[in-house]
Amino acid sequence: MYSYQHKYIAQSPPVNSLEPWSINKTIKLLMNEVIDRYSDHPTPFLYLVDSEPYCFAPWVDVTRANMGFDRQSIPSLKRTLLRTKSNVQVAQALCLLNDLVKNPERACEALRLNIMQALVRLMHSKNMYIRIKTLDVLEVLADAPNGRVTLARNKYIMGHLKNNMVDEEQLVRAQAFRTLRALAINWFAVEYLVNEHFVRHILTALQTAMKGPFTMAEHLYYLLETLEHLLDFNDAVKVESIRYDIFDITSLLTHHNSRVRGAAMGVFTQLCKHKLGREGCVAHGVIDQLMPSNYKEDDKMQAKVFGTLMFTTALIKGKIDAVEKDIHNDALSVLVSDNSALHLKRNAAKVLMNLIKIPSVCKEIQPHLKDIVNIDTANDNVLQNQLNEIIEHLTEE
Repeated sequence: MYSYQHKYIAQSPPVNSLEPWSINKTIKLLMNEVIDRYSDHPTPFLYLVDSEPYCFAPWVDVTRANMGFDRQSIPSLKRTLLRTKSNVQVAQALCLLNDLVKNPERACEALRLNIMQALVRLMHSKNMYIRIKTLDVLEVLADAPNGRVTLARNKYIMGHLKNNMVDEEQLVRAQAFRTLRALAINWFAVEYLVNEHFVRHILTALQTAMKGPFTMAEHLYYLLETLEHLLDFNDAVKVESIRYDIFDITSLLTHHNSRVRGAAMGVFTQLCKHKLGREGCVAHGVIDQLMPSNYKEDDKMQAKVFGTLMFTTALIKGKIDAVEKDIHNDALSVLVSDNSALHLKRNAAKVLMNLIKIPSVCKEIQPHLKDIVNIDTANDNVLQNQLNEIIEHLTEE
């Protein structure tokens, strides 16, 4: 067995001080013990495939199998990327590197050998394919242990990534958006993205894409999902997004693609957690775009809609707009339904709690008091407390 095959498992103290051979031997013994215990268990070879589905599988491509566990493979590829002027050889090296780093161990080795030194230069190559494959490799490396933070700390990579986001080639832009999303998943990497002002660049890319005649929904989805992660970082990011006209993208709440709509709702839910965000959403008519009745067959989308509304209806103007749209009855329908998911009921209850503070709504809901009392809370304390508050308010009036 290759001596470093499982070293990637031991990345942090105290296990990082263990010898690679001892880690491999321990895992081998554990695997054999499991296999011996169950006679009908698959072979060790197949067990490894099932237990480590993201591990590099060298038998898939025999032309590259010998390179998979060769100690000189990554250093050799790095030299090729740094020294070779042939676009064909560089492209081939990038394809091989992309395959290798899908194995966490090889990805850690690539990061340890500072493969970014070679990749930074290729991010602004004149060859479109090389730019795309370089970004593809970075996306894979972002999933490695410490990969996201390592990449996000590199100011050269961040600078070139901004340029790739506005590349003249749509395929390059698309891969740049995917790479950026892979980085934004990690909370510690988000801090670096925020400091590099990616909020402004994402909003600019979104606004440009919305004006383009051939914008792919997939691109909008990646940008919106990344923006949601950044907005979740702190209040300063939310204020910054308002400064850069985030309300210009409200039309995406009614986009024809359901994934884009869902991602846009996630963005505005995060934005509404800040007072200025709530006020801005109400002022820009976001409630007009959020009709729970349009998503009766989709609990996940309804939950996102109510998740945004529970913030906007905290304001008086937001309450009035919501009542005009009959959203209080939508919330009641969700609560009394036996088919609604728990998280959806929680959000709907919060919206109804806000709206029954209007006397006319309270009177309209009072005849349904018995239905509210009989709602099945599935022993959830949060939902039960919300319902108790609603019942208490209705009985006081």
